[in-house]
Amino acid sequence: PYLTLMPVVARDLLHAGAGGYGVLLACEGIGGLAGALFLAAAGSRFRRGRLLALSTYGFATLLIAFSLSRSEWLSRGLLLGCGFMMILNGALANSLLQSLVPDALRGRLMAAYSLIAVGVSQVVGSFIAGSVANAVGVDWAIGGAAAVMLVYAYYAFSTSPEIRRL
Repeated sequence: PYLTLMPVVARDLLHAGAGGYGVLLACEGIGGLAGALFLAAAGSRFRRGRLLALSTYGFATLLIAFSLSRSEWLSRGLLLGCGFMMILNGALANSLLQSLVPDALRGRLMAAYSLIAVGVSQVVGSFIAGSVANAVGVDWAIGGAAAVMLVYAYYAFSTSPEIRRL
């Protein structure tokens, strides 16, 4: 939940102030819009599972780079990419889940997915991220979480290669 920590990043790491914080969030949003438009325009030209893997790796890598950045301009560019990859990844995961489950179970699956991916993970993740940031710094909290995401993604995609074939 790096967005939860973004005010601290803007204030302490980038010395950007309230206006700079707003620009950082705008960059994230513009990147997200671009990711959604890309996915809509791509149609079925790309294998969705492969695109999911690439967006997962890309998102984690861009977050690590963002956690290391001390330049507001570089951070803006990285957040454009993060927004793009985050929305691409979320939309792909959501659509792949819905396409793989039987019609009779789709509502239940999406309820559980929303509870975990949106509800619990945001609340618990924000609490943990804040605690880690308080203990070791906001840059380490974001970079460390992204590194964990990168390692887990590698594990998940290497042990389940059928995902990439979707």
